[in-house]
Amino acid sequence: MIKKKKWIRFFLFILILPALILSRAEAEGVNPGKEGVVLVLSGGGTRGFAHVGVIQVLEKEGIPLAGIVGTSMGSIVGGLAACGYSGEELEDIIREIDLRELLNDRSETAGQGGITPGEKSLMRLEFDRSWRITGPLGGLEGRNLMERLYMLTRRASVYSFQDLPIPFAAVATDIETGEAVVLNSGDLVSAMRASISIPALFEPWEIRGRLLVDGGLVANVPVSQAKELFPGHPVIVVDVTSRGKTREQIRTVLDVIDQMITVMTDQNVEEALKEADVVIKPDVGTEAMLSTRGWDEIIARGRYATQASMTSIRAVMPKTTERIEKGKVKALPVITDVRIEGLEGYEKERLLEICREWKQKPMNAAEVDRVCRNLRERENIKFVECFLEDPNAEETAINLVVRKKPPREISVSGYASNLDPYRRLYVDLAN
Repeated sequence: MIKKKKWIRFFLFILILPALILSRAEAEGVNPGKEGVVLVLSGGGTRGFAHVGVIQVLEKEGIPLAGIVGTSMGSIVGGLAACGYSGEELEDIIREIDLRELLNDRSETAGQGGITPGEKSLMRLEFDRSWRITGPLGGLEGRNLMERLYMLTRRASVYSFQDLPIPFAAVATDIETGEAVVLNSGDLVSAMRASISIPALFEPWEIRGRLLVDGGLVANVPVSQAKELFPGHPVIVVDVTSRGKTREQIRTVLDVIDQMITVMTDQNVEEALKEADVVIKPDVGTEAMLSTRGWDEIIARGRYATQASMTSIRAVMPKTTERIEKGKVKALPVITDVRIEGLEGYEKERLLEICREWKQKPMNAAEVDRVCRNLRERENIKFVECFLEDPNAEETAINLVVRKKPPREISVSGYASNLDPYRRLYVDLAN
């Protein structure tokens, strides 16, 4: 009789064991099932503000995100969402944007007499010390844009974008080889800046020796990259690419650039969309690439299109009861050496002195970010890049690449209206 009771207890224990394991997993924050979808956000200029409306609806409907992969404007919205900004916070950020100021490389500091002459460059040429032309390679450096992004991303100081609240990757194009480049570690803002480097509008952006431009040229809808980074998860695409323009609709250089990208990417976009599990297409295809108004409506159209797709989204959500634990945040490697490129003499020695404390200690992402930010604020610095020699090693060197502004620059400045207080052209020679 005693043996029989023991067998009954053992049998009951076996029956309730799965429930006990599941309960423990939920208590520890391990979710049952292959949790979450991967969100792929296409490029499209300010049409990409529709991505915000998509994120708002997914949050409201309780759809978890396993990762975000973005191209161009999709990398900006996606990168901020990955940092932990909610859909409502993203909408607030957009409402505060002054697009003209954001795309102006020089701050407009006005004195008593108004804006100082020479503050606005109509044309700029860069030279080395031998007066050979070295640039620019595009219209805008994107200085104000980057400063704004650095302010917004300070809440998330990480090296690997997998360690963000939502794992993230941006996609850019190597202008030399034509390859799609997936950026998922290093400086988050640099990754976003590279991905949004629309040819002719923005200067290309250098990362680890590669000159990068807008990812939309080869992967405006980076589905294959998303599947490689997040295998097994359903892929939800938000496509805000242009529908193409008629001759009458091509009125500005931005229209020409937008149409050029549409023509170049139309085929790869169509092929990528076939690989997606769900495609959300907000009705924004006829909007301008860089519109200065109507953003609330663009966001609303993102919400509407997502709401209309919820049945399809829920249909691809995993139904398996297999429990897959989330990966643990990988410890940052120990820094064995600090290598500096682009500075010489006292400047290099001074920076090495500041960074000497990093050696033989685990990388402190917040401290590295602080040092890089201080460098970027210098007047003669064009950009600063920081990357690990071997991100996957337990011990590795850290590289700081500093690019100074050209030693000589000629810029032609002036005003387009005779209503301005200064009605002349100015030629500035910077040495």
